[in-house]
Amino acid sequence: MIDMNYSILVGRLTSDPKTVITPNGNTVTNFTLANSAGVSKSGTKLVNFIDCQAWHSCATLISSMVKQGTLVAVYGKLVTESYTDNNNIKRKKTFISVKDFQFIRHANKSGDKNEQEPTIIPAPAPTEPVPLPNNS
Repeated sequence: MIDMNYSILVGRLTSDPKTVITPNGNTVTNFTLANSAGVSKSGTKLVNFIDCQAWHSCATLISSMVKQGTLVAVYGKLVTESYTDNNNIKRKKTFISVKDFQFIRHANKSGDKNEQEPTIIPAPAPTEPVPLPNNS
């Protein structure tokens, strides 16, 4: 059996991305995407808030080109990490490990609220190769 772990998500950044350089010199960028989850029976809009993490050149591109409110599509894999908090309680954290992203903007630039078909704007090519999933 082949296991698959691919995630594609479209949403808006809830805040500006946060980038740090690890002690090993690697760049990591964390951000959260708000993603529509439909409407409840009472008519309230439902929203998912998905944590995302990008590394290396993808992290650098996101931190320099994306800001709060930007509509993006991200591609990556779902990751769950376990850790023990300061109160010695075991916790789990699930996030998208971003391998690639694309800007998405609405074709209407006039600022009115009429929804139009989105336009996909490819992100610049990373400066280092992005590993492809191993299908063996």
